Amino acid sequence: PWVQDPFAQLTMRWGILGSGRVASDFANCLNAVEAATLVAVGASSVDKAKEFAEQHNIPKAYGSYEELAQAQDVDIVYVATIHPRHKEHTILCLKSGKHVLVEKPMSLSAKDTKEMVACARENDRFLLEGMWTRFFPAIKKIQELIASGTIGDVVSAYADFGFKCDPNLERLFDPKMGGGALMDIGIYPLTAIQCAFGSARPSEIKATGILTKTKVDFAAAIALQYQPHGTGLVHYSLQAETPEELTLVGTKGRIRVHAPAHCPTAFTLSLAQGRGNVTEQRYEFPLPEVHGGPPMVFPNSQGFVYEAEAVDKAVAAGKRECPEFSLDESILTAELMDDILAQLGVSYPQTQ
Repeated sequence: PWVQDPFAQLTMRWGILGSGRVASDFANCLNAVEAATLVAVGASSVDKAKEFAEQHNIPKAYGSYEELAQAQDVDIVYVATIHPRHKEHTILCLKSGKHVLVEKPMSLSAKDTKEMVACARENDRFLLEGMWTRFFPAIKKIQELIASGTIGDVVSAYADFGFKCDPNLERLFDPKMGGGALMDIGIYPLTAIQCAFGSARPSEIKATGILTKTKVDFAAAIALQYQPHGTGLVHYSLQAETPEELTLVGTKGRIRVHAPAHCPTAFTLSLAQGRGNVTEQRYEFPLPEVHGGPPMVFPNSQGFVYEAEAVDKAVAAGKRECPEFSLDESILTAELMDDILAQLGVSYPQTQ
């Protein structure tokens, strides 16, 4: 079972910027982290902020994002607004002296991501893109197995993520709102492949896909080459439910991360004794317990606890980023996504 990190003892005061569904799940989890205190929420209106504050027992509710950024009793801000506003709100908080955890994707382009990273470094503030997958115990164990050579050299990796989306959900299909499947879910299997190959830059990347009537990506398949090590395959879709698994193939064995692979609680290690002869071992990692607040919206959201605790610990130690998902990897990921979107023919008005 998950155990609270005994070293994360310095209590950090959190504010949440945004009052949507992901923000609600994250707020529930903050209340389960001993070293975190949720003290304020900022929303686009006073009414939204007050409603969110009442649901999550938050002492202060601000009717503007600027008020939250300037609040003297907030150490860290979780930015949970829509994708196109991540850059604006992150920089607002960084320049106001706040540490920032910004929901993924960090921004809509590598150019914007680089500006955000530069702002964090100029203001000597902590910044992390919310790639919460990297903080799950299952993923940390897998990284240990890869590093120790248990499955040999990784030569291939396959990852997918897809669900059938409501076609009327404007946020996912409007270019002005940063719509499209890559920004919303494709980033997960893409960064999973990156993790398998040590966050190296692929030597080649090829993408093909299907666009919506609004000219954002509905689904895509991506092939990545990592010379001289191996290859990766990514598939993501808003057309249908996919298995949502991750398979890592090494020269001595393989690892299959069971669904949902972007927030996993189990995987199977298969070690090859010969062709068609493998031994299997299943690893399971129960989620932390989270009590109170509104019902969780998304699968395994209890796992936000892992990410929040890591941020608390890093900031308390004076760090300015998390090694689990470094700022350089955020920049690399944004560059890869720029390349993929260009190949697919997707562009956003904010980045033109």
